[in-house]
Parts: sequence; C-alpha cells; structure tokens
Amino acid sequence: MKMNCLRMDSNDTLYGLDPKYLSELQGIFGTLVEEILTHLKTLTTPETTKRQTILSLELFQTVIGHGDLGHEKLFNLAVKLWGPHGRPKNCQ
Repeated sequence: MKMNCLRMDSNDTLYGLDPKYLSELQGIFGTLVEEILTHLKTLTTPETTKRQTILSLELFQTVIGHGDLGHEKLFNLAVKLWGPHGRPKNCQ
C-alpha cells in the first residue's frame, strides 16, 4: 500500500533506480522468501500438511500475479511452490 505525505518523498522516489538500493531490497526479499520456505518445510505432520499446501499456493499466486516470471529466480520459485501441490494425486 502506497502512502503519500505532504512535503515527503517516498523511498521509491528517492532511491527507486539506485542499484545499491535495489540490491539491498533483493537481499531482504531473498532472506524473507528463504525463511518462508524453511517454515513451509516444517509443516509436515498430518495436521499441518493442509496448511502447508494452502500457504504454498497462496505464495505461488502472489508470485505469478505480481512478479516478473522472466527473472529466472522468481520463475524457479514459482515452479518450486507449484511442484508438490499443483499436480492432482493420480497424475504421474
């Protein structure tokens, strides 16, 4: 959600195309995604596998809905999230 304040520039305005800023954001988001994936891997009990599936598919929908799948890392993340949950159980 983007907010506007009088006489204040947003970070996007101030740093939007700065390579250092973009690199820092990529690092933060990369760490966040790794933490999410690590947590998803812990949801392996019969009681939590449904939750794991729901969270994985919600993250998958966010990635494909808002991400640029032309970036290899983002594409690979989408494939990883879809993989175990997207196929019907009776398909090979």
